[in-house]
Amino acid sequence: MKDNIATVGNVLKAEALSQMSCENITHNTNDTSIPSQTCVVIGGTTLAVFCAEQIQAAGHTIQAVLPTDTVLQTWAAQQGIACVNSVDALQEQITLHPVDWLFSVVNPMILPVSLIKQIRGGAFNYHDSPLPRYAGRHATSWALLAQETHYAISWHCIEGGVDTGDIAVQWPVSIEEHDNAFSLNLKCYQAAQKGFIELLKNLGHGALVTYPQDLSQRSFYALSHRPDFGGYLCWEQSGEALSALVRALDFGENYPNPLGCPKLLLRQGPVQISWLQRLKQRSEGVPGTLIRVEEDAWQVTTGSEDVRIGGFATLEGHLLSARELADISELRSGKPLPLLSSQQAQNVKNTLQALAPSEPFWCERLASLKPLQLPFEMLGQQAEPRWVMGPWQPPLPKNDAEDPLQSLLQIFVIYLARLTQQAQFQIGWCVDEVNDKSADLASMVPMIIEVAFDKPGVR
Repeated sequence: MKDNIATVGNVLKAEALSQMSCENITHNTNDTSIPSQTCVVIGGTTLAVFCAEQIQAAGHTIQAVLPTDTVLQTWAAQQGIACVNSVDALQEQITLHPVDWLFSVVNPMILPVSLIKQIRGGAFNYHDSPLPRYAGRHATSWALLAQETHYAISWHCIEGGVDTGDIAVQWPVSIEEHDNAFSLNLKCYQAAQKGFIELLKNLGHGALVTYPQDLSQRSFYALSHRPDFGGYLCWEQSGEALSALVRALDFGENYPNPLGCPKLLLRQGPVQISWLQRLKQRSEGVPGTLIRVEEDAWQVTTGSEDVRIGGFATLEGHLLSARELADISELRSGKPLPLLSSQQAQNVKNTLQALAPSEPFWCERLASLKPLQLPFEMLGQQAEPRWVMGPWQPPLPKNDAEDPLQSLLQIFVIYLARLTQQAQFQIGWCVDEVNDKSADLASMVPMIIEVAFDKPGVR
């Protein structure tokens, strides 16, 4: 901990101030001048811009920023503030020009201890949870899933562990019954602004008091952690728990969903929903019984009260009306909806544990999908094949050291490269067939092909 930040243990020093003369106390109270400090800002979004503007308004200097998105980068360029593109570059900058404070705001990177040690006055990070609870990623969604009602955001000191540093400021946030991930994130955004103003004021006056986290109460959620059952509605649960799941996975129409969509398993496969309403009635029938089909919703029994669900769509995003979906699924009032078996639930869990850590890679790959355009028109109907008889020749030389399928694939992509005159392109790669529809796996993913025409062996 830096010298100009007080810890709870140092609060005892404050008692000594009461022994000072009234004259000295009056002098300190009237001294409102705040010395200008230098700092760096790491992170992104409009919250990082807000914090940077508050720093400037308080008379401090931002020496450099390490932006993680274009929002902070654009703002810094407009302000004439130096931007660096890596932690190493930032450390070099600070070595040449030492700074007093470091602020990490909506920053997904884990900062090295070597960088933190370079900061003279203190390094602080924003986290959208009441640390030590809900450390890690997507804290608001996990809090909603746990049906929390009392919440807070934290500004904490950055230390060696992830989200383990002493608390500098915590600002309370209330969770209402109707809150979803989007609305709770907005509340945390507003609380973070107020908390930062408090943090900056206390730092400027040298009056910041921090206290250690009670790590026995710590809970941590990794980036790849996913909800139980992969977001499938388990009708044996209460309506309250199902509502919490749907709201926890509702990030708003204009924001990405990093955890998965709420969905139900039907005869033809998974279908996602966008909303769930708890009703004040409990119908007869086992949990998961379809009670009523309306134009835009289904009424279904649960482990407690009935619920209405709607906003149906395929996993690809094609909207479905409630009646259309019931017809496709061969469902009518009084029939039970399919339930996840214990084996299917285990398959979903195993799949998510294995593949979720790689999801950012595949999201980026899918976002950059560019189908290969062949230099001829594809026939609308399959033409009659023309056969030519010839002597049999083995298609590939026998070589135990090389997989024949790999050789065949290499020949095929070289043919495509020569045909299209492209050295880099994408083709579809079909993964092993998955019979369990609950696995939610894409049947095909893009594979990037690079052909080096200038290398020996490629003609």
